[in-house]
Amino acid sequence: MELRTLRYFVTVAREMSISKAAAKLYLSPQAVSSHIQRLEEECETPLFERSTRQLRLTYAGERVLEHAQKILENEEEMMTELSDIANLRTGRLSLGTSQIRGRVILPDLLTAYMRQYPSVRIITHNGITEELESMLAEQEREHDQIGRAHVCVC
Repeated sequence: MELRTLRYFVTVAREMSISKAAAKLYLSPQAVSSHIQRLEEECETPLFERSTRQLRLTYAGERVLEHAQKILENEEEMMTELSDIANLRTGRLSLGTSQIRGRVILPDLLTAYMRQYPSVRIITHNGITEELESMLAEQEREHDQIGRAHVCVC
């Protein structure tokens, strides 16, 4: 099942007209109708009751509509979150400091940073330099595999 087809289905369900949905989607009615037909084949049940005057959702169509809207909302949330991560509006910052430096430097530094970047999760580690360097190396290996992270040892 393709997201594009779900978008087309939701548009048709909102408009209750393939031609109106096609106009909104800048597609031909035949293209939209073809997507709906494929979706119905995939679902193995009609999603619309078709009469000469209008469309009406079947019970299966109502269920697909509810799930399709959730799926499309989740996709939009995911894309927004990924954009925020890519543009450094949110994410994770891991800091390692010695205990003395941590007590002296971090309070003011973190307060200012959190004001400027409230959606960034900050993880602090206190320890001796060798331990922090080992943690840093391990985190870099993990984040190389799963995504972007910012790490610093002070």
